[in-house]
Amino acid sequence: MSDGNKRERITIRLTKRYLDLLNMLIEKGVYNSRNEAIRDALRILYEYHGLKVSPEKRHAYDQGKEEEALKE
Repeated sequence: MSDGNKRERITIRLTKRYLDLLNMLIEKGVYNSRNEAIRDALRILYEYHGLKVSPEKRHAYDQGKEEEALKE
């Protein structure tokens, strides 16, 4: 693994509401884990501020919206 892909552990504190909503996304199958959801949220935040992380990645949230639209 290159240094650019080395992972570090961090600790965050969330309100119960934020944690409940995060868990709901996992229960609905939008994300497989809290880690995946938080990484995707960070990618969205970075893009909002004009920073690119990995252009080939698609947001799981956007992918879920596309799948819902196809069901209708």
